[in-house]
Amino acid sequence: MHKQRAQTVVEFAFVAPVLIVLVLGVLGIGRAFYTYIDIANAARAGARFATTQSSCPSLAAVNSNVQNFVTPLAVTVAFTCTPTDSSGNTIPNAYRVTITNQFDTLIPHITYLPIVGNMDLFGVVPITVSATLPTAS
Repeated sequence: MHKQRAQTVVEFAFVAPVLIVLVLGVLGIGRAFYTYIDIANAARAGARFATTQSSCPSLAAVNSNVQNFVTPLAVTVAFTCTPTDSSGNTIPNAYRVTITNQFDTLIPHITYLPIVGNMDLFGVVPITVSATLPTAS
């Protein structure tokens, strides 16, 4: 009976770390996706706010509106009154709001390894979302 119990403990010791890493990976991907959706909604709300103004609003006004949607997150907001497309052509009568968040993963920070020196290998992943909407006028 003791042999079987010991065998069970050894098998669990082999399987448990794999299961824990798998569960943490699923949770991390879920958190990242949720954060992406939150930031995308805030970018759309900021662009929608900008389109309702009579003229090009200030970055402070757009930033204030965006912060209402992403209060717990530390984000960087960029705002453009004359956005360009992927070819570099100006999009007429449109506003673009770009939001960047430094997403902190569940993987701990490894900031120093003797082989590579000081380097942040894990821990922070930038998530950037843009929303472009035509002006109301």
